[in-house]
Amino acid sequence: MEPEELPAPESPPARLAPGREGGVAIGGILLVLIGIWFLVGNLSSLDIGRAFLLVLGVGFLLAYFLGRRHAGFLIPGGVLTGTGLGIVLEPLGFEARGGVSLICMGLGFLTIWIFERRHRWAVIAGGILAAIGVYNLTRGIPAVEYAGRWWPILLVFLGGWILYRRLQSNRSGG
Repeated sequence: MEPEELPAPESPPARLAPGREGGVAIGGILLVLIGIWFLVGNLSSLDIGRAFLLVLGVGFLLAYFLGRRHAGFLIPGGVLTGTGLGIVLEPLGFEARGGVSLICMGLGFLTIWIFERRHRWAVIAGGILAAIGVYNLTRGIPAVEYAGRWWPILLVFLGGWILYRRLQSNRSGG
């Protein structure tokens, strides 16, 4: 055979660096979903804007669970899902003085810690937001107002218990 008659060798398909294929697929999926989301909004009378953060957050959580469980997807997923849920619940009658939104935001932060225990900061942020939300939600309820006057007693007992345990460990040589 003459060299001109030989078939051209097939080149292998272009491949990404190891470990990058999943990231590109997740990015592509997110772009397709966001595009569909906006297309539905443009072609219908639905108020999809209120749920955008919720959908975006769920997309990040899906990327976390379907991918390599990278916190770079979990953290925005938890925060955006919690914030978006609070925004979606507002017009449904669940909003009272910002309480529900803050509780949902706090739950979003707590989601981060539930799936990645090394992110303890998320418990603090989520706990503070949820506590403020509960306070805003229950403000003005007489029984809660009464209990709110006496909650410092819990601090006194907790501090006393810590001191007692400390004294006991000092006496036993611990």
